[in-house]
Amino acid sequence: LYPRSEWDAIAKELDGLSRFNREHANLTRSYTAGVKLIDLDNTGRLLIPKDLLVYSGITKDVVMASFNGTIEIWDKERYEQTINDPDVDAAALAEKHLGKINGGDGSVS
Repeated sequence: LYPRSEWDAIAKELDGLSRFNREHANLTRSYTAGVKLIDLDNTGRLLIPKDLLVYSGITKDVVMASFNGTIEIWDKERYEQTINDPDVDAAALAEKHLGKINGGDGSVS
């Protein structure tokens, strides 16, 4: 879920790609597939379209995870499987991608 201002910035970048470049066209097509404008209802609720519920596998419980100006909407079970994936080493990823922030040397203590 993107706030409109975030989506507009992404759309502007996508608009800058060449539609005559196959990779650009494929990226734009796949990234924008299923895009929907969502309005809040009169009580401030977000109603997720049926096709996006099916695509995401949401059946009952939902997790909303905020990241970098967006909100990810997950089926609770799938979210828990993803964050508990034994093949993902969060400490190693943090060291690799965040270790040098604030002048650090990249090591984890």
